[in-house]
This record gives sequence, structure tokens and C-alpha cells, in this order.
Amino acid sequence: MSIVRLRTNVNAFAQSTAQTQCPNMEGMSYLQQNLKWLFETKKTNGYQVAQKTGVVASTINRIVNSKFNDARDSTIRPIAEHFGLSVNDLKNVDLQAQEKLLAVGEAVGKLSVDACLITAVPEFFPEDAPLMNLLAPQDTIALSKPALAAITTAPPSDVRFAIALDDAMRGEIEKGELVLIDTRVRTVTVDGIYAFTYFKRPHIKRGGHEGASGGLMFTGTNPRVNNIPVETEEEMKGLNIIGQVIASFTRRRY
Repeated sequence: MSIVRLRTNVNAFAQSTAQTQCPNMEGMSYLQQNLKWLFETKKTNGYQVAQKTGVVASTINRIVNSKFNDARDSTIRPIAEHFGLSVNDLKNVDLQAQEKLLAVGEAVGKLSVDACLITAVPEFFPEDAPLMNLLAPQDTIALSKPALAAITTAPPSDVRFAIALDDAMRGEIEKGELVLIDTRVRTVTVDGIYAFTYFKRPHIKRGGHEGASGGLMFTGTNPRVNNIPVETEEEMKGLNIIGQVIASFTRRRY
């Protein structure tokens, strides 16, 4: 789910769920609840509102203290307008809940302005490893632009994320961790950790050139096991460098 869509859902939820005439759990009508909340947040009281609106202070106090539940709209209207509200909002909307929900939407919106969305590498979400698919290949993750800039000079459009599917890089990248990949790097030019497929199977391993032959060698943190030498022309055809791993993030703590 993208941030922008989440913000839309939050705002829609606020508008659809806040409008109800049911009393709250304390038995107060929304009119009473809203006036008490407005008095508290605006640091005012019934007497001060009466002076500004012309509504008798005793009438306002009777409404707030639930002794006057059938106040006419003509009585409520000056009070509602004083707070910049409609009569319907003051009587039938949970204003406190609505403000909290809209605040969440605003915060998410601010994040989206300062964030870049990173898409997945589909090859690292194989159908035969469903337990590893805590994220789906169509998902995106959000990183703040300053955080990404501290990691790489690559533009966000060239950065992808993947999930480490095995423990080949144990000690550096743990199984299940999320990694960021600079997809501008499509060949092994320097020793580093690379995301690649070898005959369509995804791997994250350290890669480098091997000897004078110019062949490649991909190894895990234990170089004595699970090595992938790539030397012959046929082996080179089976190799697809997706990019160089530039960061990893621990996704779970125990």
C-alpha cells in the first residue's frame, strides 16, 4: 500500500465514521462532548462563549451539563459559527476523533513529501518460498530522502529492495533481512556484495574477479562452501547482475 493511498483512506475513514448521532461511551451526546472538548482545547468557557455569541450563559451550561438535550438549531447555530463549525458538525460529528484521524493523514502526507518510494526486485520473491514473502513483489517501501542520500548517490529510480532468501551472508546480511540495491551496477567491476540471478535462481553474495583468467567468483561469508564460480561462456550466459547491495536493514528482532 502506498503512502498516498493510505492518506486517502485515512481521510475517507475520518469522514465516514465520525458522522454519527449515537452518544459516546460516557452517555453524552456529541453536542455535549464537542462543547466540552472545544472549551478545553480553545481555553474558554460557557460564560465567555455567551459574551461572544449572545446565547444566554445558563443555556450553554445546561447543554454542556446534559440538562438541555433538545436545544433548537437556532440556539446552537451562533455557538457553532463561533467555533467555525456547522450546526450538523457540532451536533452529529465526533470532532475529537475526526481531528485525530485527520492528523494521522496529515502526518502521512508530510512523510510522503519527504520520502521516496523504493520498488521490489521480483526475482527475490519466488513462489516456492511463500514464508519469506513478508512483502509482496508489487509492494513499495518508503525511505526519507536524506536517509537515502546518506547511503548512496543513486537516484531513487535506480534503487530497488529485495529480501535475503538464505543465510549465505550470515554475519553481514541475515536471512530475511531487507537489502537495498543500486541497479546502475550491472557488472562486477570491484569486490563487493551483489544481488544476481544464476540460471534464474536469486542470490546475494560477495563477488569479485578470480585470478588472471578474468572469471568471476561469488562467495558467502564462509568461502569454503556454496561458492559460485562463473568462468565459461555458458556460465556467463546464466548470470544476470541485478545490482550492487548498498545497505541492509534488520527487519525482526528477538
